[in-house]
Amino acid sequence: MKKTVKKDAESYSFVNDKAVTSFEAKESSFLNKIREFKKRHKISVEEFMLLVELPSMSIPVSIFDSEMPPLEAVTLYLNSCYSVNDISQLLKRSQKTIWTTLKNAKSRGFELNISGTERVPLQILADRQFSILESTAKYLREEKGLRLIDIANLLSKDRRLVWTVYDRAKKKMQSKEKKQDAQE
Repeated sequence: MKKTVKKDAESYSFVNDKAVTSFEAKESSFLNKIREFKKRHKISVEEFMLLVELPSMSIPVSIFDSEMPPLEAVTLYLNSCYSVNDISQLLKRSQKTIWTTLKNAKSRGFELNISGTERVPLQILADRQFSILESTAKYLREEKGLRLIDIANLLSKDRRLVWTVYDRAKKKMQSKEKKQDAQE
């Protein structure tokens, strides 16, 4: 059953007694159209993303503010619109890993906070060189120009943890650049 309520200049739809903002409803509609296109043309998620280059597909940073591990939070968020197979292709991880991660995430019973405005592109999280948290901290610091303390507040993590994660990502990047220089 679907009903719509307008409150504080934002409309909410209630689907099965769950509040969904108008943005989420539009995003869900868009994702349904993507699924239909994929089925009709028999292509994988990766092939579809290459076709239309969807850098705008993004994850709200606010999902990381729970005690849930980052990969579990991302997997649980994506599971509302994608299958395990699609998620594994999007995040470039094995289906077994995604299935286990999703099972663990569901068993924890945490609710995801998707209210934040800051978002991280999905393609950033798919880089296997970095962990999900490293990718997020690196993106927010280098692309968005946020200070580490601001990133810590956004992620609801200790500032020392964010510093450590960002420093680890920088070291990995420097190591990668050294290897590329040595090969040339």
